[in-house]
Amino acid sequence: MAMRSPHIGTLWYRRGPAIGEKTFEVSSHLNDLHPDGVVVDANDEPSMANEVWRASATDAGLLTITIDPNAIPDAPDVWFVYVPEPQASPVAANLVAYSVDALRPDLAVPAGTVVGANRFPLLGVPNDSQLAAIRWYPRDGLIHQVFVRQDSRRRSLGTVMIYAASAFHQAHAWPGRLHGDGRRTDLGDKFVAGLRHPQRYAPLIEVQPPMDPS
Repeated sequence: MAMRSPHIGTLWYRRGPAIGEKTFEVSSHLNDLHPDGVVVDANDEPSMANEVWRASATDAGLLTITIDPNAIPDAPDVWFVYVPEPQASPVAANLVAYSVDALRPDLAVPAGTVVGANRFPLLGVPNDSQLAAIRWYPRDGLIHQVFVRQDSRRRSLGTVMIYAASAFHQAHAWPGRLHGDGRRTDLGDKFVAGLRHPQRYAPLIEVQPPMDPS
């Protein structure tokens, strides 16, 4: 039986300069230079090897997330809407993904760009055109839900959403790392079994009802 590389799943973060109010440039790296989930200062760690994703700023000052295409083969180009839930208990965060093809050419949003919920209505994109979404808790990075529209599955969008949320989480210097507890759907459990970071997801202890019964 083939053995996994010893650093498979070991993803650590390299935090760079501030790019906004309480927001930082940050990149993630898949190698064994640091333990899984560790955040290091860019001044203390010059290595840029094996970068998986990067959060940085666009020329317009918006957060943009770039993911190595080798980590997400066949995934469509998407942009994101950030929807905070400050009144939820616990406080929650959401990223919703839309295809770059969902916009008129004069309203183009580059792939990877994160748009605020207040700007989204100005883009004229129907809410039901979303491809995928993720909801998690900023207090510790616990994932609550990952959703991929049925006709968009098997295109690595679930992985895209986890990496994008991880980048957003780390760019805001929120505590912890994205991870899952043992509560998920049957489909979610199959998805977790194929992820590159299995140590971040507890064994299944409670099967949840499907988010999309159809």
